Formats: sequence, structure tokens, C-alpha cells
Amino acid sequence: MRFTYRATIGAALAVGVAGLMLSSRVVAQQQKESAAPRGSAATGLTPWGDPDLQGVWMNFTKTPFQRPLPGQAPPIDDDGPELGAEGNTPALRDPLGNPLIDKATGNGPEHWYEFNLARPTGQPSLVIDPPDGRIPPLTPDAQKRRQAYLATMVGVPRDMPPPGGWIDTFADPWLRCITRGVPGMWSPNAYNMNFLINQSPGYVTILTEMIHETRVIPLTARAPLPSSVPQWMGDSRGHWEGKTLVVETTNFHPDLNVDRYIKEWYGTPKTHVVERFTRVDANTIDFRYTIDDPSTYTRPWTVSIPMRRDGAPDRVLEYGCHEGNRGLRNILSGARVREEEQRAAGKSLSRVAKPEEKK
Repeated sequence: MRFTYRATIGAALAVGVAGLMLSSRVVAQQQKESAAPRGSAATGLTPWGDPDLQGVWMNFTKTPFQRPLPGQAPPIDDDGPELGAEGNTPALRDPLGNPLIDKATGNGPEHWYEFNLARPTGQPSLVIDPPDGRIPPLTPDAQKRRQAYLATMVGVPRDMPPPGGWIDTFADPWLRCITRGVPGMWSPNAYNMNFLINQSPGYVTILTEMIHETRVIPLTARAPLPSSVPQWMGDSRGHWEGKTLVVETTNFHPDLNVDRYIKEWYGTPKTHVVERFTRVDANTIDFRYTIDDPSTYTRPWTVSIPMRRDGAPDRVLEYGCHEGNRGLRNILSGARVREEEQRAAGKSLSRVAKPEEKK
């Protein structure tokens, strides 16, 4: 449709006259709404009325994940002896009593890390339930799986394969640049602990900087995915309980390697994770999650990790990590060299079958 200059002027005059005819009651109502519009910091609501969680948040903290045992880690206030010093020497052995070799391939340079951004939580540990601040014991079956894994890793760093091992027998999804899982994406690391939360009617989207994953969480009622369609990040569904966003996630991918690692951030097909986000003020989200996995833990347990704007960047940057990069090739080639050296020294190796041999 074509509009002439004269027609445009006429339309503008009509709008102006209509505006002057507004009643004083309507004008007063508009002024009242403009003082605290929906979606503003004053109301804490989105334009469509949901609690507003949007923005870039960070959760980096020095608070230990579990409450430390004597001789296991420095005191939370960092005023005690350093780890390894007299009076704080941990027993570097795995549950089988074998010497523990952890991450022997090394870490990145110090300038990668963001320790100055860590904020205290006021908690003795991030685990808040059980009351002792410790991850609950494993079930008898999970203990057997863990023991079987440790038996193959005697004298082998945890980020390297057992003798004859390949990618699927050692490489957890994080090492392969695939995922940190749910709720592992929230576990504070040494850097990149930044999260972008966006909202739209019926959806909440969470982008995490570490591994650059995006979760699209529907808030509308819909059936969960069938168990035949597992997901690396699980299948999430959200709903509001007052001011709290509750997200329930199930249907985790079976290749999250929980049998080998039993880490706090990996789920199994039987894991049920419940996350809760509550905006407590303009700069803080009270975030906590509960893990319920009867195939692995003897009871559910809960973690609290406050999310803050303090120290958060104004944007989330790309995390340049991809599966199949030089790290995996170098780890595997190094493992083969180590095995040849052990054979040359007359040591027998318990070989792990290649993936194609398992079929």
C-alpha cells in the first residue's frame, strides 16, 4: 500500500485528537504503570508477567564442593596451612589403597584462570544436604562398578585410558569437549563460570560459557521424550512455583561414563535432577539443585550455588573447545608409548577391548 505525505499528516492529526480525548482516569493509570512498568527491575517481572531471571550471571567460588575432611583440603578461610604442608597432608590414595595419580598431563597457564573473581558463599560446602555437607555413600552396586574401574587404573592418571583403552573406555564427555552434563554445568571451575539466561513466553534458555552449551527449557505442559531418545543434557521441563523456576530433568544419555568416574556432575538413565532458581535481589539468584539417583546414591542430595552479577561479564564469549582436537590424539598416542615402555620392562598389561571388538 502507498501512503502520500498528505495522508500521513492527516493520520497523525487523527491520532493526536484521539490522544487528547483520553479520560483523566486513563491518563492517571498510564502514569501509574509508567512509574513501575512490567519487566522493570522495580517489579522483577518480564513483560508477560513471569519472574525475571534474565542477564549474565556467574557462580565462581572457592567454597569446596563437599565439606573437607581433616587433611583433605585447606580450611575454607584459606588462613590455614596449604595443601601438602605439614598439618594438612592428604592421603593421595584411591579407595583401593593404590597411589592416586590425578591429571598428570597438566593444566593450562595461570592467566587462563579467574581466581580473583571467586566470591564467598558463607557456606562450609556447596553440598547443603545431607547436613554433613558430603555426597552420600554409593549404593552397593555403584561401589562395585567404581571398584572395577579403579582396578583398571592402578598407576594410570585419571585423564588417560587404562591399558589398551580407547576413547569410549576413558574419555569423559568434558574431556571430549561434548558436555559437562546436568547439573555438572553449574560446578564451579577455575574459569568461564558465566551463564546467560534469556526468557520468552513459555520458554527459558540458559547458555553456559564452559563448553558453550544451550539448554532450551519449555515451560508449557508437554510429554517428556521417550526413553529411547536420551540426551547429553537430559530432557528438561520447567514450571513456576511462585517466584521460583523449577526445572526437572531426566532421560540422561547412558554414555556419561558414571560407572567409570562417579563424579558429582554425571547422571545415569535413572537420574532425576530438580533445579530451583529464585531471584532474591537485583544481583543474586538463589540457585540449588537436588540429585535423586537410586542406582548410584543411597539418598537424594542437594547443592546450593548462588549466582551473582558481581564479577559477571557483560557477555558470554565462545569457549573454543571441540571433540577430536589435539588433546585426545596426544593422550592416546602417549598411552600407547607408555604401554610399549611397560612391555619392554617386562610388565604384563590387562588389555581393554577395542570398541569394534565389543560388538
